[in-house]
Amino acid sequence: MMQIMSEKFDFDDYVLRLLLAKESPDYLRKRIQTDIESTRKRLAEELQSFDIDLNELNTNYNKLIAYKKEMTGLESELNAFLDSDLVTEVNDLRHVCRQHNDRQMRSKSVSDFTDQLKQIYDEMQSIDHSFSINSYDMAFKHMDNVSLLYKQLIPAIESNDDLKPLSKELTTFLHSIRSDLVVKREELIYNTKTMFNSNVKAFKDEFNSEYSSEYKNFIKAFVEIRENEGILRELIKSLNQFFIITILNEDVNQIVLEDNKIIAVHSKSVTTSSTPLSLLKLFFDYTSQIITDKNGIPEGRQLLRLLGQFWTEDIFDQILKYYLNRLMPKNESEIKSYLSLVDSAEDIRHFLIELCFIDDNTNSPFIEFALNINSHFCRRLCTDFLIESKMIICRDLHQTVNVGSDENPTENSLPSCRVSEFIVQLKQLMEKISELCSQCSTDCSHALIQTMADICELFIDISPVFHNKMITQFPQQNAIFHNNCMFFANFIESFALKHKSHNVFNEFVALLRELGSHVFLQQMRSQEKTILELIQSQQFSHCINDMVNEDSNTTFGDQLSKEFRHILKQCLVHFNFLRQTLVDVLPQRANLLEIVNRWADGYGILAAEFTAQDVKQLIRVLFQNTERRAQALNRIISH
Repeated sequence: MMQIMSEKFDFDDYVLRLLLAKESPDYLRKRIQTDIESTRKRLAEELQSFDIDLNELNTNYNKLIAYKKEMTGLESELNAFLDSDLVTEVNDLRHVCRQHNDRQMRSKSVSDFTDQLKQIYDEMQSIDHSFSINSYDMAFKHMDNVSLLYKQLIPAIESNDDLKPLSKELTTFLHSIRSDLVVKREELIYNTKTMFNSNVKAFKDEFNSEYSSEYKNFIKAFVEIRENEGILRELIKSLNQFFIITILNEDVNQIVLEDNKIIAVHSKSVTTSSTPLSLLKLFFDYTSQIITDKNGIPEGRQLLRLLGQFWTEDIFDQILKYYLNRLMPKNESEIKSYLSLVDSAEDIRHFLIELCFIDDNTNSPFIEFALNINSHFCRRLCTDFLIESKMIICRDLHQTVNVGSDENPTENSLPSCRVSEFIVQLKQLMEKISELCSQCSTDCSHALIQTMADICELFIDISPVFHNKMITQFPQQNAIFHNNCMFFANFIESFALKHKSHNVFNEFVALLRELGSHVFLQQMRSQEKTILELIQSQQFSHCINDMVNEDSNTTFGDQLSKEFRHILKQCLVHFNFLRQTLVDVLPQRANLLEIVNRWADGYGILAAEFTAQDVKQLIRVLFQNTERRAQALNRIISH
């Protein structure tokens, strides 16, 4: 509706504007008349427009009343229709249509299931046909189709109500199809494996069209078969064992080819200028030609690339292990010339890339090896020394040599005794490492010093365990082991004094001496226990009584007397040694206070020679049981 109200007229504002205009009275009179006339006309137009809007509103209202009456009539007709039987018939018809649609969908589902069963049957027939014509790739594709259909049919049986009555029979049938498929897949794998290992058709020098087609099919199938990894691993294992490792170990130094066939392989007995890496190139070139371009079968490149995916890492590892590590120099000055071998190994990688055996973006382990050559050299050197030391330590104890001297003894000299040959060899190895330290770089020197410390730990940890049977059962071997420990400790002590910057060796001196003393003391206690058991046994008493009461002849009595005199002399030697030891560490007629002072809380002269239990036993023997003796015994405590 149009706006019919005028804006409010402000008379005071109008008069004010006229007065401010500063015009003549006649002009103002005319202007006022003009404004009055224009205002009258505008008001007349607004009133006319208001009449038109009222008429339009009245017309629309009449139409609305008519529409309302019509809607009321339609509502009455609709209520009458809903109350009639026709609605029930419409609902029944709708239900029938829904059932018909469901039946059509179920019928289509059963039809699709039947079609899929027929497809499975056709695919199985196609598999048999592919086997008959040696079409391995097509056989594999048909097997994939059967597997896909099988995965679709199993859920269909469970979800379709029309198929549930036959679910048991259908499931049994599908399981038989699956079993048959597994058998055919295994047969395909066996056939491709046999084809792969065969030298009759696939690897002939000249392929005819039949063999070429068969080989192409074989390549396609073999590349697509997911179970080919096991076959390739087995093949790679054989190639590594009989070719790669043999060539890298220089067990073969010449391969003779004639008409692109290997007709001879010469061992080390033949003089040749061929290097292992050059022979390796020849071998890879020959293998590549057999599989790929030599017979005009480009499909073979797929097999070559697949073989490279599984084989490349093994090839690089074996070159590092059996060639570069084996030829690692023993002297740091030879590393520069050794790098030429690393460059030759890198050439092998580029050669394999040219053959399309591996990708160009394959990481090179040889470049990393060359960048860390000093570290590899030092690690290999230390490892070799550790391995050699372990072999030395595990040699026999009873092969002995005489070491030391009793002439002009010094504080650090070793008295004359017999030790095992291997401990002398271990000392020589340590001296060799020490001499090598002065010729190497700082980092390598530190590593070699640590290797010497590791050898000491190796001896302490391995030797008593490895020789345990000999040490525990044979006193002579036990004494030799004791001498070995003291000899090695003397050498380590001399080395530590000479190289005072290496403080790590000081602790090994005490550990070695403690090990030797502990093992020897265990043997002594074992012997003491055995002797005591023998003396305290009834058989010993009976034997002595029999010998006393026996009326022996003169010859036997003289022999028996001679043996007893020898035993007494040996006992006197030991008793005199023990008495002299007591004289050295304990003054005669010493009182309790002197003994306690010489113990010095476990740090005195007595503590260096005796244990706390030995000193307590000595006090109990020498002094009566008094309060002073009890106080002295309480002060003898081991530390």
